[in-house]
Amino acid sequence: MITRRDEYFHERSDDPHWNESGWFSFMVPERRLSGMVYCYHRPNMGYSTGGFAAWDPSGDRYDDCLWYDLEQISPLAARTEMFDFTLPTGLTVACVEPLHEYRLHYKDDGCEVDFTWRRARPPYSPPLPASQSQWGRNHYDQIGRMTGRVAVDGRLKSRTWEQDGRRRDAVEVVARRVEFLTRPAGEGTQDESGGEVIPFETATTA
Repeated sequence: MITRRDEYFHERSDDPHWNESGWFSFMVPERRLSGMVYCYHRPNMGYSTGGFAAWDPSGDRYDDCLWYDLEQISPLAARTEMFDFTLPTGLTVACVEPLHEYRLHYKDDGCEVDFTWRRARPPYSPPLPASQSQWGRNHYDQIGRMTGRVAVDGRLKSRTWEQDGRRRDAVEVVARRVEFLTRPAGEGTQDESGGEVIPFETATTA
């Protein structure tokens, strides 16, 4: 049975390759976009790895997809937990409530991601095929809903204004290459730098 305790580091052996990993995937079918936030830790070797990747029909390999940054190794920082850490690569993962909600943020030159993952179903532990035993003896999956924004070769822009006596806030994506939100973009506008501006809406992802 999977419990909240399983979202933290488990007791480990002295095997230098002892590993704990996590994978948050998402899909936006109407934009034909898929991607993931992935991380793993090897405490016995003193390092962590994690980052972000995204792809669409323009390319699905690491060398031609929209973005790929998953393999940079960083020292295992003090106080690192399985789903509570920040890496020099620009990835931050924060556990809001074990098995229920997580915040995922990634930022690098040309790419910014800001996601919230929320539980849709309880976790379950399907057996791994014998051919995949190298991935470990323990594994579980959990279906969730991802909301947030992605900007590739772009940036995020915030603005505030008054309307009907009330303060209004908006987050917009300004992207020269591509941006992905809830639905296929409608009529975007242009900002002074020539990038397309489309108001942020919650992404429909799983």
